[in-house]
Amino acid sequence: MKTAAKVAAAWAGSSLAIIAGAAVVLLYLGAGGPDADDEAILDLSAEDAKKVQALVDKKLRLRERAREKTPEQEARKQQRANDLGLPAGQLLARKWIVLDLGYRPTQVQYPEIAGAVDEARWSLKIAFDHGDENTKSKSLTLTLADLRPLAQTFGDVTWNCVTGWSTKGLCFKGVPMQELVEFIREKATQEHGSKVWHEDWRWLFQSSPEGYTVPAYREDVMDGGFLAIADGNGDPLSIEHGGIRFVFPTLYGWKSCKWVSELAFLPKYRKGWWERVACHSRGRVAFDERWAKDAGAFWTLLSSCNMFYLRVFGDTFAPVMQISGQILARIVDFLKASLRLHNDQ
Repeated sequence: MKTAAKVAAAWAGSSLAIIAGAAVVLLYLGAGGPDADDEAILDLSAEDAKKVQALVDKKLRLRERAREKTPEQEARKQQRANDLGLPAGQLLARKWIVLDLGYRPTQVQYPEIAGAVDEARWSLKIAFDHGDENTKSKSLTLTLADLRPLAQTFGDVTWNCVTGWSTKGLCFKGVPMQELVEFIREKATQEHGSKVWHEDWRWLFQSSPEGYTVPAYREDVMDGGFLAIADGNGDPLSIEHGGIRFVFPTLYGWKSCKWVSELAFLPKYRKGWWERVACHSRGRVAFDERWAKDAGAFWTLLSSCNMFYLRVFGDTFAPVMQISGQILARIVDFLKASLRLHNDQ
């Protein structure tokens, strides 16, 4: 028993050291502003941006091809995914795995009743402060009474996690992004005048009460995205899965903020929690955009451990993923607080 305890203690200690080291490396790799490709796109018109994006995507595809070990290995990897109807690099999970940073909002911060959203008290703040007099301190609030008339049914949704698992067959009641944005624009104009709304917004920036933030690119969120306000049966969404939140089928799951309480429509890119530790600025599933370009090798090494254990142990490995991710989050937040780092530093 003593020997087993020593082995367990040694394993726990070494794991903690590895995670702490990973946190330091990821904070270093995630420092600075957006990638050069992102900067180029943000400063262009929508039409020119699409042309530049096409060139960027072509470059990314060529780079990924160059990284392939052999065509046979890539073919086998793609075939495994295709057999299940999944994107390359994803494994099928039998259930929707619960992952977060380990911080959950209190019932004061986020309305909860019996483990689900308290729909009567739920609201979503839309902030319009763009640093000018027209928008300073301007905002509006949405409630479920505003959104229910706009809701549609979204069935057979696949949720793709950047850590390598996918869940198929999810069903929601939700508001399509096109209708949500138009509703917000009209309500903002009615309450504050036309100058508060910026038609040239490029990023949807989501925030939650416990500190999680994430940006999502306009073109991506408008590509089939929706705000899920209930499950497929019309019942309140569970707190453990993030309550009322966005679903972006073309993006990895981290681009959807759990317990979202505030939105901002930004003209320029701003890093969120995971982008600060070198996750990709856009996160498109079809392009395998998981990690920032300078951190791909390191993140791939870390995530390969998850993939190995998922293949061997399946969904039973989920608690280990949850705990290791939460430890990483706490170490990252401790380092950021100690060094007074912001997401754009």
